[in-house]
Amino acid sequence: MPLPGSNLLHPRFHEELRKSAVGDRGLPDDCVITRASTEPGTTDANGNWTPADPDTIYTNGARAQAMPTADTTVVVGDKLVTLHGYRVGIEAAADQVLVDDIVTITSSGDPHLANRPLIVRDVHYDTFLVRRLLLCDDHPEIPTADLT
Repeated sequence: MPLPGSNLLHPRFHEELRKSAVGDRGLPDDCVITRASTEPGTTDANGNWTPADPDTIYTNGARAQAMPTADTTVVVGDKLVTLHGYRVGIEAAADQVLVDDIVTITSSGDPHLANRPLIVRDVHYDTFLVRRLLLCDDHPEIPTADLT
């Protein structure tokens, strides 16, 4: 048991752990995380409304991984759609990500992940703060079958 006020870990332990976790091999994919804009959008002369472009929350490295036990079946329109669950790790400092933000993996070693929109369902926090872990699902309004 450590003495009161002391730490078992070296002061730079977390810093070095973060560096190794987010280096080229730790976050090999690229992603963009967006959120619906707070701007009102525009209406043209015909009365057609166009929403404002989403706000970009994060653009940088990521590591996406499917969670085979997290699939959910939902009804979208008149179809049954299976939503697959994913874990997405991003830089620990990206603490502005919220539930319902949209993660798009823009480049990946797995071509089936590229341009797949994922909706954030939960944001995990960690004492060691090595990576920010996002639990995501396929975006339910864009069925996975349409992406392959």
